[in-house]
Order: sequence, then C-alpha cells, then structure tokens
Amino acid sequence: MSRSTVLARRVARFNPTPLGLSAQDVSVLNDEGASLLAGVVLRAISDFGFDTNQLHNDSTLISVHGVHLNAEETSRARKPTLVVTWVTVRTNAQTKQLALNLAVSADGAVPITYPLADGNTSDDATHVLTWDGLQRLIDFLYVSDQKLCSQHGDEPYP
Repeated sequence: MSRSTVLARRVARFNPTPLGLSAQDVSVLNDEGASLLAGVVLRAISDFGFDTNQLHNDSTLISVHGVHLNAEETSRARKPTLVVTWVTVRTNAQTKQLALNLAVSADGAVPITYPLADGNTSDDATHVLTWDGLQRLIDFLYVSDQKLCSQHGDEPYP
C-alpha cells in the first residue's frame, strides 16, 4: 500500500469540511511535505513577485521539550529521524536542541527554505544542504557569514 493511500485512509476518518476539503480532496492527500512546501514557495514567489536573486541565510538552535521517541538517528517511514541533542548552554543548564537553518529573500525576509538538522550540527555543515535544496527551486545569490567556507563541511578554513 502506498504512503499516500495510508495517509488518505487515516484522514478519511475525520470530517474534511472544517478544513475546506471535499472527500475527493482527501483521497489524494499524501505525506510528501517537501513537494508541498516547494509548491507553496514557488507559487508565493510568482504571485507576490518576491525577489529571490539574493537570499540571506542563518542558522540557530531551537530548544525542544518533552519525550522524543525515535529521535536518535533511527528510521521512521523510510526517513531518518533527527537527533535531539542535549547541549550545555551559557547558564550551564542542559537543554535538548535541534538546528534550524533559515534562508529568506532579501526583499522582505520571506522564508524560502528552513531545513532542520540534528541538534549537534554546526552552522558550516548546513550550507550545502540549504544550497542544494535552493538550487532545485530558484536561481539566486547566496549571502552567508564566514562559516560558508569550509574544507569538508565541518571544519572551517583557518
């Protein structure tokens, strides 16, 4: 059974009307979130005329709380899960984190892509992933900080 069929069957148990969906809409649902996001981003760029010739990129750590089952490089639905990492912060407290890398348009800071990474991922290791994802969508000039330059994606140049 395909992943789209499984998702459609799960969603079909609920009333689609409050979401503005019909039974036919529900029958074609799938879990291809990346494809959906790419479609939304491209449509917004087209409809609102966002300038994507220049993008700005930065990453940050996001603190997460609670229990995170399978958040240790296991596979779920044939996709690897992200690793929620315990990190000691400035106050010497322990916190669980994921890394968020955000690329926005220069003409209004409109989010274009925002991949998540394991909590122990350094900034310089996120650029290639972001670059490759953006190249599939648009032509652009990529603006970043000094961590864009690295030898192996994890070691900054001296």
